[in-house]
Amino acid sequence: MEKLEEIPYSVYTKSCPNCGNDITADRLYKGSVCESCLEDDLKFEDIRNLIEVLYKNNRLIKLKVLRNIFNEYNNIEKIFQIALNSKPLGPQRSWVIRFLRGESFAIVAPPGLGKTTFGLLMSIYNAMNGKKSIMIFPTRTLVLQAKDKLSKFSDAVSQPLQILYNKQSSDNKNENILKELVKGNFDIFLTTSRYLIKNLEDLLNVDFNFIFVDDVDAALKSSKSANSILRLIGFSEDDIQRVKSLLRENIEDEQKFGKIQEIRASKLGNRTVIFSSATISRGNPT
Repeated sequence: MEKLEEIPYSVYTKSCPNCGNDITADRLYKGSVCESCLEDDLKFEDIRNLIEVLYKNNRLIKLKVLRNIFNEYNNIEKIFQIALNSKPLGPQRSWVIRFLRGESFAIVAPPGLGKTTFGLLMSIYNAMNGKKSIMIFPTRTLVLQAKDKLSKFSDAVSQPLQILYNKQSSDNKNENILKELVKGNFDIFLTTSRYLIKNLEDLLNVDFNFIFVDDVDAALKSSKSANSILRLIGFSEDDIQRVKSLLRENIEDEQKFGKIQEIRASKLGNRTVIFSSATISRGNPT
């Protein structure tokens, strides 16, 4: 890496990470902000230190969002510590940050890295903030396992949860579950892809803030399952057909990906969707 004295004097227009105004190269090199945001010429090794200095000087602008994310990350870290006796490990840290930024994304990681546990704990965090979550699993056995884990985590963090889950039962009990969901009398709903297909029209009336699809590879094996998940996320049949049509167009036409992104952004809104997969395949959502 070049030494500071070797970097020629230059000014980058509209590049201050805090206010968006002009900033010199040496200040960027030092991990700092422009003179308007911070008069003192300081060097920062950690962006959190920079954010706290700006906060104390009442100069936080764009970086205020990051401060809120870091504060919430600390809260989630405590949930992990209490529930698992461990802070988020390895890739879990980046998953948490992306979740807090409101990103929807696919997790592709080998078994044992805590993908499902991450989804369960994010659902608990959502419940603590008055938001509703749905977690979709390939089988009823996995639903029951998730329910048991959620109950243990709930007790550990002293957060009472209203957990609804579908199990093999009579049509009357199934109808009662749907009524509770529509009324919003739940925090987390655990279900299977098959149940989603069967009760899609009712579930479309439920406002889920967080959708977690466990083992998305299994869901994508069935076109009905894949379409039902897309409908639940907010995409209409017309949206799905339009994206399929765009994907069939000339592969060198990069503009089509921008159009697909526009459709995606317009439908997700404030909803966060995370797909979990243990393998990389052509069908993985991105």
